[in-house]
Amino acid sequence: MPSNWNIQHFTEIDSTSTWLKNEQANLPDFTVAVADFQTAGRGRLGRRWVAPPGSALMFSMLLRPNWPVEQGGWLVMIAGLAAANTLRNQSQLPIQLKWPNDIVFEKNGELCKLGGILQEAETVDGRISQVIIGIGLNVNLDADDLPQATHTPACSLKSLSGQLFDRNTLLEDLLSNFETLYKQCAAGESPQAQWERQLVTLGKRVTATMTGTNDQSQKINGIADHVDEWGRLVIKTDEHELKAVSAGDVTLRTD
Repeated sequence: MPSNWNIQHFTEIDSTSTWLKNEQANLPDFTVAVADFQTAGRGRLGRRWVAPPGSALMFSMLLRPNWPVEQGGWLVMIAGLAAANTLRNQSQLPIQLKWPNDIVFEKNGELCKLGGILQEAETVDGRISQVIIGIGLNVNLDADDLPQATHTPACSLKSLSGQLFDRNTLLEDLLSNFETLYKQCAAGESPQAQWERQLVTLGKRVTATMTGTNDQSQKINGIADHVDEWGRLVIKTDEHELKAVSAGDVTLRTD
């Protein structure tokens, strides 16, 4: 395990991210809270994230990067890259990423979701003073235990490969990969090119749904063209315009 990570392990907890948020004043930079079971795990857009005890890798990282706000997207990128690279190396499966924060596997044109990332940042004077990054990965879940999903069906390393994986080894490798990428970003090197190469989203028809003021949703239909330096998805709309999406729910379309 990298020497500068402060690892806190819980057999059961409501949420590793919530614990870090509540205890942040007493915790050093690079603290990781990892749990065997979460009673109130959550993903993006308020979705619940639940897995049987000991079956998933569920953890959150507390970081104080002091980076410009514009580089906040880099943290999601390197978290995704670290997760995908680790799962790919350990399983030999062609794991990819789906914009903005999903770890996925594609077979015969169909996607299934192995996990996701949730980032919550605090800013002061235009800089990221603190960020909590939560990562949940389906590791040793049986097919019958996989959660039901609205868009992308869930899968696990076990359901795809038939093998069991050591979650501690996965965590150690993932944190090591993340640390390497984090140091590169701290030196000003954007992870955009690496991240873009692993995005299954690009080149496909998508619908981006964004919720604005008064909970009014806006939909953008088109082709996922590329991602910019900060991680925004640039869509070539059906009206032949280029629109950059910084956050939202993106669904791959078959029409």
